[in-house]
Amino acid sequence: MENRLQLLTQEQIQDLQDAGLAALLFIEEFADLLTEDELCSVLELARANLQDTQDPFVLNRLSQCACRVLSIIHTARPDWNSFSLTETLRHHEGRFIQMALEDAGGTVTKAAGLLGLPGHQSLNFILQHRHRELLNARTPIKPRRRKMFKLINPQKDETNE
Repeated sequence: MENRLQLLTQEQIQDLQDAGLAALLFIEEFADLLTEDELCSVLELARANLQDTQDPFVLNRLSQCACRVLSIIHTARPDWNSFSLTETLRHHEGRFIQMALEDAGGTVTKAAGLLGLPGHQSLNFILQHRHRELLNARTPIKPRRRKMFKLINPQKDETNE
């Protein structure tokens, strides 16, 4: 019975290490496609699952992934050969819009207020033209209710006759 428990514990440890290695591979392959929050979550998963490892190769990979995540999250000196200020600003603008939409529950008017924009139309314009990938983060547009009765201007009708 005791050997069986020990074997089960060793299998669980191996599963945790495999999960940690998978998280490292995920960062290595897809870091540029993940949000900053996702990067932090995946790195924390890797760190937690690999905390008991003694393998220097794995520890080196964990360290390299942590450095890569930090360089993505915090502004580091860029590679000037491939740097584009426009793309960098657009990336950060999109990240702040995404956070505002998340905190506003997808409501564009509230998100615009959080961002300090003059109104929801400003944010709608940005979403439609520069950050179409964030359109699904907003709540669906609700059509406005129309008046059931059209008011007729009697003065206007008399002048037309």
